Amino acid sequence: PFYNQYDFESSIKVDIVDSSNTDKRSNRLRLETRYITVHNTGMNDPSHKAKLLNDMQHRVDGRVASWHFSIDDTDVYQSLPIDEVGYHAGDGTSRALIDYPTGVMFNGNYSPYVDISSDGYYTIDGVKTKVVAPTKNGQILNRSYFTSRGVRVNVINGEYHIPTTYFNSSYNQIANYGGNIASVGIETCVNEGGNFNRTMRHLGKLVAWLLHKYNLGLNDVMQHNDFSGKQCPQDIRNSDRWGELMHLIYLELFALRNFTNKNITFEFKSLTPTIMNDNGEIINHPGVDSVVSYQVKVTYQGETRTYEYTSFVDKLTFQRP
Repeated sequence: PFYNQYDFESSIKVDIVDSSNTDKRSNRLRLETRYITVHNTGMNDPSHKAKLLNDMQHRVDGRVASWHFSIDDTDVYQSLPIDEVGYHAGDGTSRALIDYPTGVMFNGNYSPYVDISSDGYYTIDGVKTKVVAPTKNGQILNRSYFTSRGVRVNVINGEYHIPTTYFNSSYNQIANYGGNIASVGIETCVNEGGNFNRTMRHLGKLVAWLLHKYNLGLNDVMQHNDFSGKQCPQDIRNSDRWGELMHLIYLELFALRNFTNKNITFEFKSLTPTIMNDNGEIINHPGVDSVVSYQVKVTYQGETRTYEYTSFVDKLTFQRP
């Protein structure tokens, strides 16, 4: 990915839904912002771009659903006040978001194995905690009921804590809580005719800007699925591109935290222009495993240095028509 420098915040088109539209507006400020939640629309009609998603939120139609930002390959719209509770994660707004101490001390593993004991308590790396897991109408469950990325675990003062979880009966899953009350929601367009690779880069920039604004980290980027069990962001999940998105976010966040307010510029030039353009986009895939080259010219405090890099392009796994 090629880092693209511009004032992102000024590019956001702010069009806030009227506070009287209470199907979309909670008119309730978040008590905290823990997460950034990524969705995609699942709507592939060419007209389903960011502006249309924004316009949909202004309708008074009885549908209780709202999110903060809509983004496509060119535009980003803001429809809700950035610090307001939205209705986008499917986990409601009535519970309290609490970090429950587990009684299990941090063992150095930031991604411990979480399960449920036979008597209904969460376990961490095989050690029984003090935290009772949600049940299904009284039935004790196991980790096969977890959403795909599992139950979130935080480390606080050297002890594992498990934030509020609940059983989502619509998707038959034990899910994390806090998507509505403690996160910023982003709807990502998948409209036919749009350039989804550019949308992914645009999304990476938006998420990184929000992480920087709220002093959050990469681990605080969540999928809609984490909060409900819904297969969302569907296209990103189905195409196995979540890791790619996280890399884009990392790149943009690194730039925000290291290059902001510094007189530094980057110029990118493809050295394999028949395959890749100067924006790092593959414009003519040769079909077979290939290597592309590019040049990066960096200017900082009046000094310019030029670097050359190569990258591997995987072969196509489908036949061209």
